[in-house]
Amino acid sequence: WLGTVVMAILTVLGMLLLMPVYATGENDMSDLPRLGLSNVEQESSRLWAPAIMIWVFSGIILYVIKKNYTELLAMRKETMKKGEPNHYTVLITKIPEEFDSEEKVREFMEPMYSEQIAHVKLVRNLKERERKTTELVKQKLKLVVAMKKAEDAKEKGEDPPMVKTGCCGLCGESVEAVPHYTQKVKEIREEIETKLRVEDAEYCKAAFVTFKTVSSAVKASRVKLTDEESWEIRAATRPTDITWPNLCSVKMKAVEDTAV
Repeated sequence: WLGTVVMAILTVLGMLLLMPVYATGENDMSDLPRLGLSNVEQESSRLWAPAIMIWVFSGIILYVIKKNYTELLAMRKETMKKGEPNHYTVLITKIPEEFDSEEKVREFMEPMYSEQIAHVKLVRNLKERERKTTELVKQKLKLVVAMKKAEDAKEKGEDPPMVKTGCCGLCGESVEAVPHYTQKVKEIREEIETKLRVEDAEYCKAAFVTFKTVSSAVKASRVKLTDEESWEIRAATRPTDITWPNLCSVKMKAVEDTAV
C-alpha cells in the first residue's frame, strides 16, 4: 500500500512537471524518446528541472514513510496499552512445598509488589480429570446416538436399541442402550465433581501470577525473587504455546539438572 501511494504521487508530478520540460527539449526527438531526459541537450538550463525534482521526490517519499510509520507506532502503543492476557502474567516455577495455596504465594510476593497483584492461580496436574472428561464426552455422544436410534425404533414399532455391557460391547449382558449410557454419564460426572475436583489435584509447585498493569508484569519477569534456586520467574506465554505436562515435571527436571 505504501509503495502504491508513493508511486501514484510521483507519477502524477512527473507527468505534470517533467514531461513538458522534456517534450520541449532542444534535441527535437520523435516518439517516446521525446518525453525522456535524452531529449534535453547537455548543459541546458532545463536540466535544473530533474535535479530539483529529485529533491522534491525524495522529500515526498520521506514524508509519506514518516507519516505511515507514525500511524503504525500509535497503533502499536494503543495495542500495548491494552495488551493480551499473558502480557499481564508471569509464570513462577520451583515454588517451595510450603507455599501450597494461592494465599501463601500472594503473601510471599505482596511485599515486593504492593497492591500490584491482581490474582494468583496455582498449576495443578489435571491429567486424570482431563482423561475422565474426554470419556464423559464420548459417553454423551453414544447417548445421543442411542436416543436417536430409540426414537426411530419407536416410530417403526421396533424394540429399543440394546448394548452389551462387557468388553468393547462385544460380550456381557444385553441392556437397553439409552438407560445404560445415561447411567454411565451420571457416574462419570459424579466422579469428576467429587473425586477429581480441581482444588484436590496434585500441586505442580508452579503458579501464574497476574498483575494489574503490563509494566508491573514486565518488571517482575526480570527480577530474581530469591538467591536460591527456587522461585524461578519468567514472562508467561500464550496458553496455546505452553506445554502443560512439562509444568508438572519439576521433580524430573531437578534430577536432570543435578545429573548435568
